[in-house]
Formats: sequence, structure tokens, C-alpha cells
Amino acid sequence: MLTAREFQLTNKLLNTKSPLRIKDLSVEFGVSTRTIKYDLENVREWFKEQGKIVNSQTTKGIWVECGDSERLELRGTLTKFERSKIYPDQTVRVKRIILSLLLSNDYRTANELSDVFEVSRNTILSDMHQVENFLKSWTIDLERKQRTGFRLIGNELQLRLMLEHIIYNDLDDYEIYKLTTRITKREQDAEIGSMFDDQLKAVYETVEKHMIELYTPSLAKLIRLSDLLKLLLRITFSVTRLNMGHTINSYRILDPSHYEDDTSLFLLSVMEQVYTDMKLPLLEEEYLYISGGLEKETDQMDLVDITERIIHYVSLQEGIDYKRDPKLYSNLLSHLSLRLQNGYLYLN
Repeated sequence: MLTAREFQLTNKLLNTKSPLRIKDLSVEFGVSTRTIKYDLENVREWFKEQGKIVNSQTTKGIWVECGDSERLELRGTLTKFERSKIYPDQTVRVKRIILSLLLSNDYRTANELSDVFEVSRNTILSDMHQVENFLKSWTIDLERKQRTGFRLIGNELQLRLMLEHIIYNDLDDYEIYKLTTRITKREQDAEIGSMFDDQLKAVYETVEKHMIELYTPSLAKLIRLSDLLKLLLRITFSVTRLNMGHTINSYRILDPSHYEDDTSLFLLSVMEQVYTDMKLPLLEEEYLYISGGLEKETDQMDLVDITERIIHYVSLQEGIDYKRDPKLYSNLLSHLSLRLQNGYLYLN
């Protein structure tokens, strides 16, 4: 059975055609090179079961030789692992604990969480320190109440953006491909799998059903797959949080007459059907959140300045003047523009 880190290592080998250095992997995963080498024993065994060999060369790194179609098939095999069957290390548990708190209005006790994740109460209490560290970067607080439990306190938009971050980071390219083709090609045989909590999955299936009904091939020229996926997930998160009684700032009803372009009309049609099914009002700020309007208003970034600062910082750290490489600047600026603008939720 693969641990969460071994699962990630296996997935990384399938997503990368060039050799990966052990040293780089140890830095990326925050563990020693010895730990990575130990993890690779199980990874090699998994590939062996699939009829593939993990090649290694001291000066080169590790890699797997196979064609694109084989890689896609192997990623499909890998994602068939139920996430519950992968041994949850602390990093995975921390994210799952946060999801559990995000999807509940009630306090969750350490005992409840220990039962859910099948670890000791002391392990959960240790995890909570990591939960707090993760929440700080999102300006969200972990409320601790003696004999009552834990719950999250924070701005609703920040809570939703954090939820997106956790879900997106848990999706690999193959899963993203499955989610989008279920809509664009109506490939219902492509399973959703176990990437969502049951509470999210029930809402997601309703949203997906209406999106499939309303999506037409002509929209492919107007809506990128990345944006289609963002709309799909944000409607899911919006409905889930509204069902819990959480709105973004107000209950002001949306006036659909203000939107006339085809993309907005498609989104409005999907939202109207979903919200009617769920007996929820169509609110203006929910539309702005789903379409990306709220982020554009609240999260303006100077990407030119950010790009220059990153290059300057890494140049100082490495002792190499990367500012002299014009291609690096333009490529990094382009990459950051795709990743950070409009919610930074784009396909790899």
C-alpha cells in the first residue's frame, strides 16, 4: 500500500518525462534524501506490478520510459486507488481536518476527528498545530473551545478560496481531464472517483447534471476548460456554503438583465437551474464569486513587480544573476499571469 508521499512520487514520475533528481525531490517534499530513497522502494514495486521499470542513474536521476498513452493509462490506474486506502500522513490529515471543519457548522472534538481519521487523540492534537499554521497564511483562525472542540473563524470569501486551494491541489491532470470531459464530451463513463467529500459530491453531481444539459460545442470557443472547471467547482462550493447558512456579505438578489454575453448567459442559466433545485435565492455576490468578479476586485496584484522580486531573491540565494536572462523574465511573467490572475485556477 502506498503512503500519501509515495502516491505523490508515483504521480510525479508519471507526469514528468525528464529525470527527477533525488536531491530535488527531498527539497520539494521536505524530507531527507534517505527518506525519498526509502519511499522509492514501494514506488518501484508499484511500477513493477504495472510492468514498468523505474530507471535510475547517479548523475541523471530517476525516470520511467513510456509513451503518452501509457502514461495516461497508468495515471488512470493510480487514481483508482481509493484515497482512504492510502495511508494518510500528517500533511494529508491536516487538509482533511480543514475540509471537515469547513463543511461543518458545529464544533468538532479531537475525539470525533480521531475516530474519523483512525488515529489517536494525541495525534489529532499534534495535527492541530499544523492546521493553525496552514490557516495563518489564509488569515483564518482556529477557534479552540474547551470541552467543545474546534471550528474555523474567518472571512467567507477567504474560507471559500482556501477550500478551492485544497481541492485543486488534490487533483492531478488525469482527474481534471475526467471532470471536464464528462461535460464537454458527455463521457459519463469517466468516474468522478473519491476526490470529493460525500457532502460536496452530492451537490457537485447536481451542478454537473445541469451544466451538461446546457453546455453546447459553440461555448468551447468562449470558455476554456480551466474556466469551465472553475465554474463547476465554485457553484458546488457556493451551494454547499449557502446550504450551511453562509453568504458573502449580503442577500442582495441578482438582476440577470445586466448580463448579455454568451458566457454570462450560460453561467446564469446553470446557476438558475441549480439554485432552483436547491431552493436557494440567486444572489448577486454569489454570481460575482463564481464568475471571478469578487477576486478581481479584492485581489489585484502587480505581477511585474512580483516577477522582478522573485528573480532578484533567487539570484541572491543562488549567487547567479538571473536578471540577465530575458527569456526567464518573460516566461516567468507569463506563467504567473496564468496561475495568479482570475483565481489562479488553470490547467497544468
